[in-house]
Amino acid sequence: MQLHTDAGPTTSIRLRAVTAPRLTSERILLLALLGVIFLLRIIPLHYNTLFIDDAIYATLGHDILRHDFSQGASKWIFGSYAYPVLSALADSVGGEVGIRVLGALLGLLSSFFVYLSTQRLFGTAAGLWGLFFFGLSGCSVALGQQSVIDSLSVPFLALSLFCLVLAYQPGTRRKRLLFAAGLALSVSMLAKYISLLYLPALMGLFIAFNLREGRGLRAIVADMQWVYLAVPVIVLFGGYAAIYYSDLLEVLTGDYSRQIVSRGEVANTIIEELGVLFLMALLGLFFVIRTTQRTYELSIKKGFLLLGGVALLFASFLTLPAYHLASSNIRSISKHDVYVLVFLAPLAGYALAATAEWLTGEMHPITPMRQVVQVGGTVVTIVLALGFIGQSQQQIRTFHRSWPNAASTVDFLRTLDIGPRNTVLASASAIYEYYLDLGPASREVWSNMWYLEYQGLTGKDALTTAVGVCTFDVVITDDFYSPEVNWYLEPLLADTGYKLAYSTREDIGSSSSKVSIRVYVPSNSGECAVRFNASPGNS
Repeated sequence: MQLHTDAGPTTSIRLRAVTAPRLTSERILLLALLGVIFLLRIIPLHYNTLFIDDAIYATLGHDILRHDFSQGASKWIFGSYAYPVLSALADSVGGEVGIRVLGALLGLLSSFFVYLSTQRLFGTAAGLWGLFFFGLSGCSVALGQQSVIDSLSVPFLALSLFCLVLAYQPGTRRKRLLFAAGLALSVSMLAKYISLLYLPALMGLFIAFNLREGRGLRAIVADMQWVYLAVPVIVLFGGYAAIYYSDLLEVLTGDYSRQIVSRGEVANTIIEELGVLFLMALLGLFFVIRTTQRTYELSIKKGFLLLGGVALLFASFLTLPAYHLASSNIRSISKHDVYVLVFLAPLAGYALAATAEWLTGEMHPITPMRQVVQVGGTVVTIVLALGFIGQSQQQIRTFHRSWPNAASTVDFLRTLDIGPRNTVLASASAIYEYYLDLGPASREVWSNMWYLEYQGLTGKDALTTAVGVCTFDVVITDDFYSPEVNWYLEPLLADTGYKLAYSTREDIGSSSSKVSIRVYVPSNSGECAVRFNASPGNS
């Protein structure tokens, strides 16, 4: 192309044709699946009031942005302040909607990284099925409808896996990608410490990828590539752990995240949420072993070594379910199951893709029997996919009703005209703090039954002493968040001079199951009346 100008001689410019990416059927399916995954997380924005964890992180984040660290949250939350700050920023932009949109976007990001990892490992068909399994699983959708520290931890774990997979693709800059994988894992661990348990899984995959390239264990250690993966973890998370050592010790040794139930109940929850994908992943693992055996023509001895290594690697994917089973701790199990899906979904996706290829690609020539198998396989796949979606949606409906709706209680509290001069005690104080939104002064208003400290006392002694001298203008008890204190706290409230001002029964789980929320204020007579009027707003 000749360009003539008045400024000088003729200049020759070579133009490169720029074409838009071709919209193939696979890309259309990818975009459609991502759209469905996002919509499932975003459509029911107001399915319930915020869960207490969502409210805690949003209100804590606002405190941090105001440089108010009085809650000492690093001693009881299982992560850094990164996600609370992010949640507070989302709340500043869009309120409750902003918080839940943030969770949905992070869930979508996790799903996309799982697709990319699966697609690079096993091909596009497996990638789409892996995306289907991860993005539409009940526990994954539920996490995408929340706004908790796991919401940030999971996508960075998935990103770490993708960088690790990409590092062992032809023509990539391996050392940079290994460093990026370590960096992403560090961020995941800083968001929530629990992802530290997946460092062995990622290191196991690192070893497996190197073995696939023909390196022995000694060579893997000697070439020092593992340093690029380990350095970010050592520097970032190790430095953080050194700075917050005492707080981390208190978090890990405290009872903040324990809810002990029978191992049978823990196992039932794991099976309900991961059972199908666990079986699918095992089938995918079979195809991995089968392909490896055929490709490298392994001897019997090396075949057994392969089986042992694969078994250890697969066991590392199940670290969190194993922890919950061993400890009988069911707290946060549904959120932790999503971490497992990051590793199981690619194998499950490969299982379906490889099964389809085995049924159709290896049956020659085209015969009526092959056509019957193809049609039958398609029908079975559709039925299984619909069944999977139906089960997931049932889990989501159960999740939406898994805690009491606080809307009516919040409406009543607004009639009390609670202000900065008042004090409120409640186990779910963060929920009421969030919705009443008293601004910077709210830190002095709200006290929590779990962490109350009064005159050097903690636990039951702090509660009974503080209530006994009429410390609080409003006390809120419930049968969901802290039923264990009601048996001794509510009689004390009556004896001290509080009256029941409001009570509501909210559905929880099935429609036949309800829990009560009760609001107590000082009565017109009694010991507390000496200090307070009946209306807390006038105290």
